[in-house]
Amino acid sequence: MPPLTRLAAVARIFLPTVLYIFAHPAAAHVKWFSESGSSVYPPGFSNSELITAITLLLLFLVVAAWLNGRLLKFGTRYFLPWCQQTKPLGFALLLLSIYFLGCAFSGVILAPHIAASPGVTALCIGLQALVSILLLLNRAQELMAGLILSLFLVAGIVDVTFLLEYVLLLGIAWLLYSTRQIPQEHTMRLLRCALGLSLAGLALTEKLLQPALALNVLQQYPLNFMAHLGVPFSDIWFVLAAGMVELLVGLLLMLGWLVRITTVVLLALMIASNSYFVMIDNHALALMEFIGHLPVFAVGILLLSYPGLGSFTAPARSADVAERELTLESGR
Repeated sequence: MPPLTRLAAVARIFLPTVLYIFAHPAAAHVKWFSESGSSVYPPGFSNSELITAITLLLLFLVVAAWLNGRLLKFGTRYFLPWCQQTKPLGFALLLLSIYFLGCAFSGVILAPHIAASPGVTALCIGLQALVSILLLLNRAQELMAGLILSLFLVAGIVDVTFLLEYVLLLGIAWLLYSTRQIPQEHTMRLLRCALGLSLAGLALTEKLLQPALALNVLQQYPLNFMAHLGVPFSDIWFVLAAGMVELLVGLLLMLGWLVRITTVVLLALMIASNSYFVMIDNHALALMEFIGHLPVFAVGILLLSYPGLGSFTAPARSADVAERELTLESGR
């Protein structure tokens, strides 16, 4: 078996398995579902828990760096765009349009847990509906970017952690401002880093720094499937593992390592998390999570389709070599 084929097989088995085992609920935004409870939770994690989790995180990063290096050596095509058309961009804009329209109909500002005074919220609802319409028409890109930036700042005033957790929306605003046909490499690099930073921010603010939020969710919904399988895995360990994996995914995206593999795993985890609420017949929460995750799905589609994935580490190729590779790929 060729080295690249063996590497792909290992990556397909290793990374998705590890991430799924440890992070089934990690794709869900804890603040969307957490309610105040009467239970007293530990203020944080113990030193032994943190040392174990950080050691595993560093181990996974080392393995990911090695796998990424092997891809750089043998998998040049991995870093090529898989599509030279505007269809993925159009589909991503459609998902974003549904997202903004869903937020408007829900009476929130960009996220289910963000609402301001009635007058400000009403204004933001109208602006989100306008953004949704402009996205469908694919018109007034500069206006759309400005409106998203304004909504982002309003949401940040309501909840300052929003500025870190949803920095992806700034990347989307730049995408709309700068892109007319196919996103440029620097735009994709910015989107990738913004998504990674958002995931890392959510891991810190919703799990690692405030485990009580996630523990509240585990009280309300039996997401700790490890305990249900008979494995001695406490809720606090489950929250720590989920936060570390979300942090790992964010770091991999920011570093530009195994971007397409990481993106597929991230989208799969979100689908699994959304499916859970469907299985327990809580369709309202399933719809809320689906709409809230649409920006991530939109950016995920772009990361899977367009260039910019090798960013910091991809080997340089001359234009004629890249053109020949694309011609060979399209001829198959």
